[in-house]
Order: sequence, then structure tokens, then C-alpha cells
Amino acid sequence: MNAGPVAVEPCRAVHEIQAILASFTQAVNSGDRAAIEAAVSPSAHWFSLTTSGGNEVAYGHDDIVSHLVAMSAAGDRFITTPTPDQVTLVAWDGAGHFGLTAFTFERNGQRHRLVGKGALYCGGSARGVEVMGLAD
Repeated sequence: MNAGPVAVEPCRAVHEIQAILASFTQAVNSGDRAAIEAAVSPSAHWFSLTTSGGNEVAYGHDDIVSHLVAMSAAGDRFITTPTPDQVTLVAWDGAGHFGLTAFTFERNGQRHRLVGKGALYCGGSARGVEVMGLAD
């Protein structure tokens, strides 16, 4: 739940975006709720995942965290960490916007090659993933 305005600190280098994405995938893989909460921005809007099995979307920080915890508990894993292919360090909303190269995700023993895009904040109280959409 958002308690009020959050401080936005934009990304200043590509390695900052890569570090946030690595923290995000490690947190989801670990299933640690506190780590997932820290990896998802308090200002988060949505997380979307589309595979051949269907589409799922979670909106807002609390629902996204709960969704990611449930994914981890079900055995979903990021096999490789997404690496930005296209990056805008400071976009119109102060977030770092990124496009993702293909990476691997595993669900129910099936590996999916995913691509996606999103936005994140590299610092301030808004630090973490703001939006992320992934699809195979």
C-alpha cells in the first residue's frame, strides 16, 4: 500500500539497471517475501507474464509481491537474469526504461524463452521495479 509520495532517483548507468534486474530475479527465485518487497518499487504499477499457458497480471505493489511469492512457491524460476538491450536512463517519469533481450524462465519443468520491457527506479524511496511485461 502506498503511504504517500515517494522519492524518485533516476538511473545514471546501465549497470544500475542490470543490478536491479539481478536483485529482482534473485528475490523471486529465493521466494523471500522481504527480498521481493524490496525488489518491487512501492510505486509499482504492474507485472505481466505471458507464456503458451496463458497470461497473468498483477497490479500495484502488494498484489505484485503476493503474485511473485506465489510464483516462487510454485517452483517458477528465472534461469538467466534479463540483460537490458535498449535502455533509457532517465525517462519522462524519472524511471529507467529498458527493453530486455531474450532470457530463460522455467515453469512446471518447461523452459520458456521470454522477452520483455519495463521500467524501474535506481534509488530513493521508489527504488525497484515499477512495471515489467514479459512474454514468450
